[in-house]
Amino acid sequence: MGIEDRFWQMAEAFVSQVKQESGYPVIVCDEAGVIRIASDRTRLGDTHAGAQKIMSGEVDEVLVTAEDALENPLVKEGYNCVIQAGQKRVGTFGLAGDVDRVKSLARISSLVMTSWVNELEQKEQIDQTSQRVFSSADVMTDKNRDISERTKTIFQEIEKSAGQVLENVKVTDDILKTIQDISSMSNILSINGTIEASRAGEQGRAFAVVAQEMREMSKATKEAALTIEKNMGIINGSIEDLNQTLEAFSGISVQQNEMIDETIVMINEFKDSLLRLKQGG
Repeated sequence: MGIEDRFWQMAEAFVSQVKQESGYPVIVCDEAGVIRIASDRTRLGDTHAGAQKIMSGEVDEVLVTAEDALENPLVKEGYNCVIQAGQKRVGTFGLAGDVDRVKSLARISSLVMTSWVNELEQKEQIDQTSQRVFSSADVMTDKNRDISERTKTIFQEIEKSAGQVLENVKVTDDILKTIQDISSMSNILSINGTIEASRAGEQGRAFAVVAQEMREMSKATKEAALTIEKNMGIINGSIEDLNQTLEAFSGISVQQNEMIDETIVMINEFKDSLLRLKQGG
């Protein structure tokens, strides 16, 4: 229900109450100067000349004295004034009866109805603002939850990747040990081969060449293994640094998620408070 519909619904009940308490006939005219509400329902839909003058901006009030009513049987003694919210003329309020008696009551009634219009417009603005706030709060909540979930997923993937790297390093260490063992065995075999070749004399010369090649290969293998071992040491150091970083990141991630959860709670509390304010407490 829009502001205008709510206003006229309230005005209907108000007119009935004023008529009941005062005993004076009441009319309320709309923007066109047409009687919209009346204690005498036979007048509904009639055009009111005084109301049209008020709504056109010519005057703010129209009063009909007893003398005026005697001179013009088409009018009744009474008083009509503007219902105005801000710069907008919403309608007119009129009471039929002794002008001196009904004038103050009509003005007070007009002010009451004006306050309704202002209140309805304020509520409408609150409704519109709250809807924007609710929409923004929902977006913020969804984004915070998305960030929280993405952070958890990223951290899990980093932990998984770090675990795989560590596992690969362990496998590489095992392979390196095997290479070193093979290098040592090759060196021993080359030494033994050289000894046997020297014993064989001229016939062992070819074997001595092979033994020497094995020794050179063993030496090169050992040097390569040492280089790999050195690099693996650097990698292990990096992995330790990575683990420390992950531990620190884990702590930060937990704090971040806690802050996000607190933010979501605060947003929901704000929404509840605003909703209670809209509902009047």
